[in-house]
Amino acid sequence: MRCARLLLLSIPLVTTGCTAVILSDREPGAGGAGEVPAAYQPPAGRCRVWYPDRAPARQPPVGDCAVLSGQVPPGAVLVRGR
Repeated sequence: MRCARLLLLSIPLVTTGCTAVILSDREPGAGGAGEVPAAYQPPAGRCRVWYPDRAPARQPPVGDCAVLSGQVPPGAVLVRGR
């Protein structure tokens, strides 16, 4: 099983106040800040707002990508299920 690791870029999007995020496939347990454990990955076609400074069990629930994409606060990222 593979796990996605977030590579956070410090490029603010001026019109939305969101932070850009790149999702890439990494081996589980590769470590590093921003890693989303496999058990917390959203299913394909769904998304989750992820706060890198929060414990996995304290993350918001999975939701609709179209809705969540407009609700990503500064410091959080949008994780898309694959």
